[in-house]
Amino acid sequence: MSSSEITYTPEEQVKLNEFDRQVQAFNNFRMVVARSLYQGQDAPSVQQLLQFLHEIASQASKQMEEIKVLASQRLPQTVEGK
Repeated sequence: MSSSEITYTPEEQVKLNEFDRQVQAFNNFRMVVARSLYQGQDAPSVQQLLQFLHEIASQASKQMEEIKVLASQRLPQTVEGK
């Protein structure tokens, strides 16, 4: 049977962890900004900040997906007994 499990290199795993933390941090920051500052005269500036945070989180998510696709396309390494 073939396994569909994806194995990441140590470098890929580090990048995935970093991007995941970035996505979570930017999304959390975006939620806090949206809840606390969205009213009043700061609304246009806050809207720009929210868009910027959304774009950064999307970019990090896209990079995570690229790593996952590359890892899934790699042939699994097999160890054969002699």
